[in-house]
Amino acid sequence: MKATTLMITGLLAGPLVVGNALAANLSQQDTKWLQGVHQGSQFVVQISEYEEKNGSSPLARKYAQKMAAHDTYVDTRTKDLAKAQHVGLPKELTQKQQQELSEIKATSGTGLDKLYSNTMLELEINAGNKTLQEITHGQSQATMGFATFLLPEINLEANMFQHAVSEMKTPV
Repeated sequence: MKATTLMITGLLAGPLVVGNALAANLSQQDTKWLQGVHQGSQFVVQISEYEEKNGSSPLARKYAQKMAAHDTYVDTRTKDLAKAQHVGLPKELTQKQQQELSEIKATSGTGLDKLYSNTMLELEINAGNKTLQEITHGQSQATMGFATFLLPEINLEANMFQHAVSEMKTPV
């Protein structure tokens, strides 16, 4: 069986600002992962809010509403952990996320629903891979614990968007 790896922008992809002088108690990997969770959550909230308001599929809009609420919660937990660990968080999305957000906002109708659902599926797969890597190779018990909390939710969300993509008969 052939394994396929998706290379995408997402929850944890793209160039990240690497901490500050106060982030000395976290490794560079743990710091990057935490910063990526923050940027990814903000990205998901923005694209989900757009889909919720402008999408044409009730299923995609329903999922978008769930994702906006969930990733707002995840980002709050991420900010709390970053503060406790003295990690500075990026103030903006990555350049690639900004580009993808612009592409989503330039799309409408069923094209928006399909682009949103495919983007979210790819984001969740990428987030799952990065989060599993944090669990297995992280050095901070705090970030590894947070990653362990997030991974089952990420897997459920990936399954949810796999269903959405299948319902819309959209190739990944």
